[in-house]
Amino acid sequence: MTNKQKAVCEFIESYWDRNGIDPSLAEIAEACKLTHRSLARQYVILIINKGYLENSQGIARSLKLIDKWQQLLNRRFDKQTNPAVDEVAENRPDIFAGWTPEEWAELRSIRGVGGALTEEAVVLESEKIN
Repeated sequence: MTNKQKAVCEFIESYWDRNGIDPSLAEIAEACKLTHRSLARQYVILIINKGYLENSQGIARSLKLIDKWQQLLNRRFDKQTNPAVDEVAENRPDIFAGWTPEEWAELRSIRGVGGALTEEAVVLESEKIN
């Protein structure tokens, strides 16, 4: 997902939170600094095709961010709150050989004391996953 597509999703989410309805294409275009609402429509279609958004055909303001969007946000949050994971992965690549994206997501989602894992905790949790 590109930064502009993320910005469109973030705007849709914040607009819903503020107003209780979805934004129009014109509102998306204006907020995301797109030159025309048809460009907003193209972005929405791309995001729908990537599986982050749904739209009911023929119904105005029917955009709906779906679980895949929340999972993307959670992965970004998990990576920010557990920076030790990347440090340990760089220093000890043998622990993570052959890991799937799901295993990485599981490790990053684990919360330690204060929210972040220590390097020792990353190693321990990685061994549990292995």
